[in-house]
Amino acid sequence: ERFARAVTALERALDEAKATGDFTRVHARFQPTSQFFSARTGLRPEDLTRCAHLAIDIMHAVDGYVSAQARWGGMATRVMETHGKRLRLSVDWRPLRTLVRAYLDGDSEGYNGAIPLAVHQAIVSRLARKSRRHFAPDAPAQIWAMLEPEIRAVDTADCFEGLGMLSILMPCSRIGDDDDTNPW
Repeated sequence: ERFARAVTALERALDEAKATGDFTRVHARFQPTSQFFSARTGLRPEDLTRCAHLAIDIMHAVDGYVSAQARWGGMATRVMETHGKRLRLSVDWRPLRTLVRAYLDGDSEGYNGAIPLAVHQAIVSRLARKSRRHFAPDAPAQIWAMLEPEIRAVDTADCFEGLGMLSILMPCSRIGDDDDTNPW
């Protein structure tokens, strides 16, 4: 019950932040919300699902704020690692790919320092790997269609970047469940 109220308060703070552009109240809700994960009490799957969605939404909303993205991405990752099989979660792979690609291309705004950028990259990559089980069923075909040209360009560095993105994003389950027409 208390966790549900904390998640609702976070939802309200995020709605307000999106309207005003001031994420101070959202960031202030991080510690009170994350404390529930250390408790040994059972948290309801629907509240955990809302929390994971909110953390990912906040991560995308604070684009360019590397430390905040790492914090909220870490929260979403923790929820998925600890409670992933119990969640009814749907995660879009495209925004995660954009975050990983932005880091690889060096598209960070301003100077963030080597350590915050390394932590950010590790958390975004880990979040992408943990999110794979929550991608849509047609995500593997979409990911392959997007990355195949890069992977087939064996005479350029694009091949290695494509293979790296494939290893981060490609779901490892449900791939062969649909039919035998999958190209992989």
